[in-house]
Amino acid sequence: MELIWNYGHSAVTLPGDVCRWVPTADEAALRVILALTDPAVAAAPDIVSALVGAARLSIPAVKNALEFWQKKGIFTLSAATQPAQNTPEQTISAVPAGKIDVSMPEYSSEEIGNVLEKRGELSDLVDVCNQLWGKMLNRHEIGKIVTLVDYYGINSDYLSETFSYAVQEDRKSVGFVEKLIVQMMDEGVTETDALRERLTNMHRIHTFEGEVRALFGLKSRALSAKEKKMVTAWTDEYGYEMDVVKRAYDVTVDAIGSPALPYANAVLDRWFRAGLKTLAEVENDVKTHSAQGNGAGSTYETDDAFAEALKRSYGAEYDKMGLNIGKGSAPQS
Repeated sequence: MELIWNYGHSAVTLPGDVCRWVPTADEAALRVILALTDPAVAAAPDIVSALVGAARLSIPAVKNALEFWQKKGIFTLSAATQPAQNTPEQTISAVPAGKIDVSMPEYSSEEIGNVLEKRGELSDLVDVCNQLWGKMLNRHEIGKIVTLVDYYGINSDYLSETFSYAVQEDRKSVGFVEKLIVQMMDEGVTETDALRERLTNMHRIHTFEGEVRALFGLKSRALSAKEKKMVTAWTDEYGYEMDVVKRAYDVTVDAIGSPALPYANAVLDRWFRAGLKTLAEVENDVKTHSAQGNGAGSTYETDDAFAEALKRSYGAEYDKMGLNIGKGSAPQS
């Protein structure tokens, strides 16, 4: 049988000794040596990253392959292109914001074992995750954890915070953690302390939002983007606790007979702009304006500031309602 090469428009050249080591080279080493025949890959400033994409391998696999061929004398790497070694102290800030690819490569069982053996803190992290989630992670899930820490350079403390948050939110899924990290990276939250603060705030807002949804009878659906913005402002911008929100709920239902978020938002907006911070201050304000009203229903029916708050809250819908708050009219839900 005769083999005839089809060179097309180009051919590649490799040192002759490559053939000598082919029998002992693993698949990753063979992929790397072939990928290096592409001049763009070989001349890349970050040769490891270039090979990760060209050979479709993980960073550890690329580094091991480069080391294999260097030891065989096939090539040498200058200090500028020498692959850096992963260390337990490596921080997430080494990964540019927004650069995590959610379609991460999967480590083989051998690669997972090698990384866990070399980096003891990773084994400890897997144990912590097992305890936090109350279950044993499978090989695929452990592989995801190993990839996040080893491939992307995310430190174990950072990852541990995301796993704790997943428990708080009852979202015990490695996929959820993976997407959460992508979100945090996109937002530029790259340090563990900043992550801890961000996740604490997210959990607080999510808990607050859940209480609001229950209070207003909205458990069966998620908040719209506009409603979510309103509710987030109540706690983040206005600084109100649920006791004040519940009072706004009462004012809303007394005025229009139903729990409408936009109307309650106008009430809270008016209180905030009036400088009212506590439930006691709110109660005094409600009593004062109730006494000034004409009994038509709305506590703030004659209040110009509240009329403006309603316009901000309802937006374009306000004009369509033909409201005249000064004469006791109130918007319907």
